[in-house]
Amino acid sequence: MSLAALEHDRLHDFSARRLLVGYASAGVVLATVAVLGVVFGKEIKRKALEEAVPVVFAPQKPPTRPAPAKVETPRPPAPKAKSSPPPLGRPATLAPRETPTEAPKQGNPTAPLPAAEGVVGGSLDGVVGGTGTGGPAAGAQRPSAPPAPTPPPAPMAQTTENVAAPRVLARALPTFPEAARRAGVQATVRVRYVVREDGSVTDVVIVRGHPLLDAEVVRAVSAWRFSPAMLDGRPARVVRFANLPFRPRL
Repeated sequence: MSLAALEHDRLHDFSARRLLVGYASAGVVLATVAVLGVVFGKEIKRKALEEAVPVVFAPQKPPTRPAPAKVETPRPPAPKAKSSPPPLGRPATLAPRETPTEAPKQGNPTAPLPAAEGVVGGSLDGVVGGTGTGGPAAGAQRPSAPPAPTPPPAPMAQTTENVAAPRVLARALPTFPEAARRAGVQATVRVRYVVREDGSVTDVVIVRGHPLLDAEVVRAVSAWRFSPAMLDGRPARVVRFANLPFRPRL
């Protein structure tokens, strides 16, 4: 066999194999498409069945008729009580017993009035025929005297150049309360008080303090004594402030 015949046979076998491979590939593709179509078709059908909503038609109820409105019959008006007519003629009680025959006498308007009888030095609220020993007539109230006006409080002088400040005579410091010591309280109590003209202390007010310390501060400051402040050579009432620190001892 010649070389050309061998080459021709080799090319013929190669073409046949290529054609067979093409047919086989096309068959595989068609089979794959068919399988995918069947699978996806079932899935789409299942989804459609799951998403389907059943519709139930309920039977229609017959329309209800409204109840007829009740009509109340009006009640007849109550009969009015019959009043008897007034008697004719003039009542017998108003008729005069005697018929006057003379015209009434007219008095003199210019005549003086008779003087009222009384006792010299008597009271206008006395009783006719009284002896003057029974006091005022019953029910008569004499006006009471108005109450005496309350004197205004003495003016308080602030510490100025014209006021001599009070001097301390007795000033005991407050003690540290045991409850505040156990609680570890550390505070400074500011107190306001008034020194009176006699040097005693009044009107003690806590300006800034602590609940466990305020009562002891008020007690101690109320017992302080001073020589009074002097204003123009006279004792005066003054307002003072004090700061009292509380520190527990270590």
